[in-house]
Amino acid sequence: MEWNYESDATPLTIWNEPVLYSECFASHKLLPLVGLMFMDGGTFGIWRLVIVTEQALVTTPCHVTAMRELIKGDTEIQSFAAELVKERNRSTGGVRIKGVPGNGEVTCSEDLVLILTCIIYTCSISHASTNFPQYEEYAFPPNYSSLMRGKPPSSKDTDITEKDILSSLPDKPTTLDFMIVTKILSAKGTKSIGNFEVQYMFDPQAREIVDQFRRDLKEISKKIKARNQHRNPPYQYLDPEIIPNSISI
Repeated sequence: MEWNYESDATPLTIWNEPVLYSECFASHKLLPLVGLMFMDGGTFGIWRLVIVTEQALVTTPCHVTAMRELIKGDTEIQSFAAELVKERNRSTGGVRIKGVPGNGEVTCSEDLVLILTCIIYTCSISHASTNFPQYEEYAFPPNYSSLMRGKPPSSKDTDITEKDILSSLPDKPTTLDFMIVTKILSAKGTKSIGNFEVQYMFDPQAREIVDQFRRDLKEISKKIKARNQHRNPPYQYLDPEIIPNSISI
């Protein structure tokens, strides 16, 4: 199955939750999942916050009509959008992502906000929830084996014994090697979301928007820490203090 911007770059497809610009995904039927740690851990709070922040940064201080004209006439924005959907080619570039809002042409601030939010979400929030639990998941081989030896069952009716399961698990040296790898991969390599390595914003109004973003992240962090006091085991991967600015591998 090919990765799709519309269905794979947001948390909307696995949780029935109203968010800004949800009409962009009206074609998807969303199914609610209850008790999912990834969703309960703060995903939507941060997702909404990123959208609101991007909306403020993109639209301030222009009128809607003026903003549409600015976006249409911005060659860098249009080239960026076209690059996302262009067919891959080693010589000329191209990412060939399906489902990008506008399909390679940004005509409104809503589409631009959604494109940027999905990129930020994938590289920070989604990455944190997938990357940081690796050591805990892989370190105990029966839970999440790094590899399995032998011939896989050819039928679901095949009788599998405990001995068959144990003999299929990796040996001790392989397990230890993979524990080292996942320990390294689970480490945080960049600053926390909102605390950028390089400051690119110098406009006072834009900097105030970013400062508010950081204050809101702190509030979300407080709520997650309070919730984790009554959760066993705690789920800290989506605490904004843990979420990185971007993928560091």
